[in-house]
Amino acid sequence: MRDVESQPSWRSDLKRVEVLPDKGDRRVYREIGDDGATTFEITDDVANERLVSEIADPGRAFSGHWVFQFAPAEGGGTRLTLTEVGDVPNPALRFFAATIFGWEGSTKRYLADLQAHLAKS
Repeated sequence: MRDVESQPSWRSDLKRVEVLPDKGDRRVYREIGDDGATTFEITDDVANERLVSEIADPGRAFSGHWVFQFAPAEGGGTRLTLTEVGDVPNPALRFFAATIFGWEGSTKRYLADLQAHLAKS
């Protein structure tokens, strides 16, 4: 999750990542994928506990962040919990997201791609 530069090699929806200049102590990067380009900023990063990646594109039709939480897994390894916190202020876009696209599509695809990548390792 922290190695954003390598994510295009295992994420099915991501063509490339551009690392941008940091904002103070916050890492900034742009993902270019099936849905266009989106800029993200790491707003919280606690090793072995939590990583928060927030959309940093003002003026978009939606905003939000992903919270990656890490914990020791029973039997060894690491348990990942991924939570998407978003805001879609436009009622029409909210309708389409709720009825056609689904709220969990991005996180489900990310986790499926991650699981496939880890299975190869």
